Amino acid sequence: MAHNLTAEILPDVRRIVTGVIDFKGRSDRSEFGIFVIAMIVINSVMLILSRVVTRDFSIPLNQYQMLALWGFGIPLFARRLNDQNRSGWLALILPVLLTLRLYAQILYDAGQLPIADVRYPFNVAERLLLIAFWALVIWPGTAGENRFGPEPRQSSKIRGHYT
Repeated sequence: MAHNLTAEILPDVRRIVTGVIDFKGRSDRSEFGIFVIAMIVINSVMLILSRVVTRDFSIPLNQYQMLALWGFGIPLFARRLNDQNRSGWLALILPVLLTLRLYAQILYDAGQLPIADVRYPFNVAERLLLIAFWALVIWPGTAGENRFGPEPRQSSKIRGHYT
């Protein structure tokens, strides 16, 4: 049997695009992985375009743009938590992380920090939340149906997205 990569990735991409404000249901790890790759590609393209347009190649990576892009990941993170039979309210970890990062960037831009990552005690809280965030992202989902719906791969197969 041939492995059809497009048939496996396309439903995940469709769910990411259409689920920007959808906190219900479940999302598997591959959907989140595709989201991360898409955010890296979009951020890289935006960075290259901004450097070409301004002709200034010393522009640092725009943290504000990356934070704005990650805002779209909050519903996806909530669905990822639902896949583990956890409450989507734990997805508030991501806005807190983004707020801490934004606060540090504002302080850095105002000249109050020598480096955007040096801001004790906020950096300790941010690192702990970041570890919790990625642990929850890569944690496997519950097998079979849970209180948030059927298993993501099973429901895609039932709808006929996979061959």
